[in-house]
Amino acid sequence: MVINFVAIVIKRQYLKNRKWGMLVTHFAFIIIFLGAFTSFLFSEEGILHLREGETSNQITVRSADNNTSIHTLPFSVELKKFTLTRYPGSSSPSSYESEVVVHVDGETRPERIFMNNVLDVKGYRFFQASYDPDEQGTILSVNRDVAGRNITYTGYLLLVIGLVLCFIGKNTRFMSLSRRLKELHTATKIIACMLFFIAFPSESRANENNSPMMDIVQKHKISPAHAEVFGSLPIQSNSGVPCQSTLFLPKYSESYINRIKSKV
Repeated sequence: MVINFVAIVIKRQYLKNRKWGMLVTHFAFIIIFLGAFTSFLFSEEGILHLREGETSNQITVRSADNNTSIHTLPFSVELKKFTLTRYPGSSSPSSYESEVVVHVDGETRPERIFMNNVLDVKGYRFFQASYDPDEQGTILSVNRDVAGRNITYTGYLLLVIGLVLCFIGKNTRFMSLSRRLKELHTATKIIACMLFFIAFPSESRANENNSPMMDIVQKHKISPAHAEVFGSLPIQSNSGVPCQSTLFLPKYSESYINRIKSKV
């Protein structure tokens, strides 16, 4: 898979095209895999079983071939009290915790270990794993994986950075779509403004455009009496039926001029 990631980076030229988001993201996966491999090779996992009032600095470690061995810790852990809490009206446990005292470097540290609270001492992490049937003892899972954990967390951090760069990077697909949307939004505004000015011309433009027409109308103006005589002339419609021209408004009558003036 790592080889595949490297091949993708080379084939798609992420470095040449400055696609830092994709480059960092693929590199983060490689770091995470490296951390997991380090944990597989060098981590230690064991079990610490304590009864109330008991102190111990030895954990039981199980190897890959199912052989068990004893590993001595550089400190000791004392179990003061184990507490089991059940759901109301039920025998099912809802939570359980261990109150312990850690004796390390001549100091005494009271600590509590429960489901979501882990104890860290000198690179060792203690997890609440189980308990004795009589509820007088606790079983703690112990893990020591400083190198693998740090490498893996570094990979997680790089993964977050890479994903962020995939969204805000200059040459990313997301920013390209964002720029196209902005251009489309700007073009829409321009088209809307053009349609507005075409559909609703200003009064000054209307006056400017209609002024020559008013000059022509005034120049060819005829008297109302002559217009009335002209309107009384008999005419023939398209269907051949005789009618009076008074059915139609004389083109250059006084009323027509007044209508034009009112529109202007």
